[in-house]
Amino acid sequence: MGNQFDDARIRPSHSGKYQFLRKIPASGGLHRARFSAAATALLTATALLSAAALGVAAAPAAHAGTTIVVTTTADETVNDGNCSLEEAIQAANTHRPVDACPAGSGGDTIVLAAGARYTLNSINNNGEGPNGLPVVTGAITISGKGATITRSGAAPQFRMAVVLAGGSLTLKDLTVSNFDSPVSNGTPGIGGAVLAHGSLSVIRSTISGNRAEGPGGGVDARGGAFWADAGLTVTNSTITGNTAVGTGGSVGGGIIIRPGSAATITSSTFSGNSGNNGADIESETGSLTITDTIMASGCLLEGPLTDGGHNLDTGTSCHFTAGTDLQNTDPQLGALADNGGPTRTEAPAPGSPAFASGGDTCPAADDGIDQRGVRRGHPCDIGAVEDVSPYLDQIEAAVKNVSPGLEHQVWERTRGNKLDDSTGDWLLQTPQCWGTNPCPLFQRPGTVRLLDKITSNIAAATYSVDITTLGCPNIPFGLAGCDPMPDWAFETAIALGLRQAAATHRIRVRILSGAALFEAASGVERWLSGLKNAIGADASNITFQLAVMTTSTAGKRPRANYTPSWNHSKLIVVDGRTVITGGVNAFTGQYVTTPTPVTDIMMAVRGPAAASATYFINQLWGWACAHITYSKFADEGASVYPKGTCVATLPPLPPEKAGHLDMLEVGGLGVGIKAKDPASNFRLPPVRQVQDAKCDIHGADKDLANGPAPYAAQARDYWTVNPEETALLAMVATARQSVTFSQQDLYGGCLYIAGPIASKQPLGYLRMLDTLATKMIQGVKVRIVISTPGVTNYSDMKNMSQFSDLLRKRIALQTGSLASAEQVMDRTLQYASLRSSDLAAWTGGTCGGHACLYALHSKLIVVDGQVFFIGSKNAYPAFLQDDGYYVEDPAAVAHITSEFLDPEWTYSKADAVYDWQTHKHPRFP
Repeated sequence: MGNQFDDARIRPSHSGKYQFLRKIPASGGLHRARFSAAATALLTATALLSAAALGVAAAPAAHAGTTIVVTTTADETVNDGNCSLEEAIQAANTHRPVDACPAGSGGDTIVLAAGARYTLNSINNNGEGPNGLPVVTGAITISGKGATITRSGAAPQFRMAVVLAGGSLTLKDLTVSNFDSPVSNGTPGIGGAVLAHGSLSVIRSTISGNRAEGPGGGVDARGGAFWADAGLTVTNSTITGNTAVGTGGSVGGGIIIRPGSAATITSSTFSGNSGNNGADIESETGSLTITDTIMASGCLLEGPLTDGGHNLDTGTSCHFTAGTDLQNTDPQLGALADNGGPTRTEAPAPGSPAFASGGDTCPAADDGIDQRGVRRGHPCDIGAVEDVSPYLDQIEAAVKNVSPGLEHQVWERTRGNKLDDSTGDWLLQTPQCWGTNPCPLFQRPGTVRLLDKITSNIAAATYSVDITTLGCPNIPFGLAGCDPMPDWAFETAIALGLRQAAATHRIRVRILSGAALFEAASGVERWLSGLKNAIGADASNITFQLAVMTTSTAGKRPRANYTPSWNHSKLIVVDGRTVITGGVNAFTGQYVTTPTPVTDIMMAVRGPAAASATYFINQLWGWACAHITYSKFADEGASVYPKGTCVATLPPLPPEKAGHLDMLEVGGLGVGIKAKDPASNFRLPPVRQVQDAKCDIHGADKDLANGPAPYAAQARDYWTVNPEETALLAMVATARQSVTFSQQDLYGGCLYIAGPIASKQPLGYLRMLDTLATKMIQGVKVRIVISTPGVTNYSDMKNMSQFSDLLRKRIALQTGSLASAEQVMDRTLQYASLRSSDLAAWTGGTCGGHACLYALHSKLIVVDGQVFFIGSKNAYPAFLQDDGYYVEDPAAVAHITSEFLDPEWTYSKADAVYDWQTHKHPRFP
């Protein structure tokens, strides 16, 4: 539910307290060529002569390094007041200023202009063949910041550079392309881009389209990209489309590693390289280590290999032998393209076996980032590129900015996950009666599937079951007719699963319920006793821990900075390896046994993302164990049963890869658990016309949603411990084409719960509405379906215009007038209340003497057909403990669309207030 007590206001019960389902079946569930030293000496002499020609002498290396900024992209060495790339290398080599380049001092860094293109047109020197840049004799790093160094197509053949013995060259954030080491004096070309007799390092760079030429007649070129005989390191880099031309023996299309060269290749991608033998790499060295790397074109290894594991070979020629390696495996690489970051990369396609197959070894390389600068996952991907997920990347970056200290506690991004369709569908919608009215009892396909999935997941437990839920409070004097724990059909589904699990394993079960009033703790011991009886003798193999908790209450005794808060997440986590999550409350009377069921969704996930939910649940239990009370008159605290012990931390089993999906779990701690994230430097931006969302009831709580003065400090702290607010906002901000909301409401209510708790909160998230307004002005299409206003338990709105009026105001702030805002809405908005059939209301029941309108309780947002959110978090102010998942997967979005969103709109559009497709909109002055 979406209001402070989710959706159900406290009201008298006309039927007394619910009776538990105790008729449990006896078994089963409810329904699983090599060169001489003389050549090197000659090249060294050439370099010294070049220095003499400049009138300078080589200086001894210094310990400190100089940053030399290249100020022109021209291929020149004239004294013109600029610092060219060639001149920068000379200054670094000689430790003397050259033109506008400062003197190098040892370990120098040459900085290129970000994204610039440096085209070499002429040969700079000859030594072991022609070269376009000065010979490298010192210790030089070329920092490209996405720049490209290339040979002009009209230029003669030459390689980029030679590194002499004793020198070192590091290429960083750089593209090197189109160099060509030709046949010289009958000698085949070697090292199409770089010939390294000194050490060579390649970091976050792309080396592509380079060649080494052979004279033919059985004599071959060597190393289409690199020839290395003194030490080579390749990290987070792409070596692709390089060629060593020849018809005879070993060629080495990508890299030749010569004897005496210790080579290490980590988290890189080799593909499309060509040569007769060893298309990606030919190794003649006694020291070659490869880890987390894709070899898509083949190897020729003439020396031993240290296999660091988590490597992928399209065949078997690379001789990877670690248990974590993948052989005879297609990495499903895309073309060399802009996938984000400073250089072009080859990203694996969705579903690639490279995803989440790198274990936890990739983060050890290059500060735990990929070639694009994207943070590696746990487990990471094999190759240079972590999964290309631009939407998740942006959402995660926003969350990390606001709540960095809560990673792996309240939010976490994981790899290797799967949407679990073991019971027919991973999308668990209820009741799934689209087009059917009345909706038949006990024959609702979605409801049956949901209950079956709860049972089958729990039945597979070998270690633990963690359940969080919203409690229906058992308030004194008969003010509510339900219990704080899962009731009726939901209790039965849990009991059936536990019976099967406990028959073969000893397991621990934790069930945590949030409740609006602390008196809801009553009845828990009785409920537990009934559950044990339903399970039978094997209940002795289960260690139970139950709690009902309220973290803050505002009511008859007003207190500063207090806002009502309790658990509102709905999670069923088994062994930390499977999770069911979404919006469905465990209220049988509102979902299962009523002729007017609530429309809602959950989803089932298998993989490391389930452990993320366990870490979040541990935060809730940590607070509960530290605030135990059994007083019915307490304003806040937790009643924990059985009394005497409380396990705050339940670590999940080691994660298991289940699929290829990248998922971002984001929760929130509501109010009362944690004051703020001390690691955060986040500043809450101001909001214009914050009075637009002000509740008009006297004494309303401080506005934690929008944070106007003087409450900005408290609101800022609230946001840092509730990263879910940031995530939803960031998700909408990623939209380029469309945003779809399926929600209970997008507009709040001043008074959420009558009686002893008067919860007064803002009417909307103005930051969310302002972001949505910006997108609509940009032409992004927005579809919103909400619960029908007037549904007592599942709507905070009196009529549909309350939200649309507020949205129009926020658009007008940017367009300048309400009339222009209305034009934006006419062009971009679809807005309707829920219908699930052609009829205007449910048949087969009455609500207060009137026809029962349709209730919607889903918490679903979809952006651009690429990414979706499903969880317990509402898109309007409700400051509770919530949790949900962001998944970037177009195929999954297509499934949600066809199975839920399309039928939802098919019937709801008849009651649309706005529909940009038909230009339907209300009269507006």
